[in-house]
Amino acid sequence: MLLFSDGLDTSAGLNAASILQSTDLDQAILKSQKRSVAVYSFYYPTQITEQTNGTVASLAQGALDRLSNETGGRAFAQGISAPVSFVPSFREMTLSINRQFSLTYLSTHMKKGYHKVRVTSTNPEIKVVHPSGYYYR
Repeated sequence: MLLFSDGLDTSAGLNAASILQSTDLDQAILKSQKRSVAVYSFYYPTQITEQTNGTVASLAQGALDRLSNETGGRAFAQGISAPVSFVPSFREMTLSINRQFSLTYLSTHMKKGYHKVRVTSTNPEIKVVHPSGYYYR
């Protein structure tokens, strides 16, 4: 899924805790994980993020990073201002998607619920991007 956003959920106010620990953000991550949807987020500031200090924009980008990282996607930002073009980010995303492959495994967890996973490579030059876990129903 492609998401273009400033990363802010202002329903709970504009402070660090409400931005990074939003229940709506948690729900979006949970629903994406349950449906195996990777979220590729693109930061695009709005009036609120442009008019506040850089800390709010950085926290908002942190929320997008968390959403993307925990769902197996990737977050794209070009600083705290609006990107001149999304083309460089689209190229990077396309390269990333073209280099992906499917990995399957047999889990030993038979309990229902969420289970974290960690995938690594023996080659230190390879970066493995994956969802932070899976749901067993």
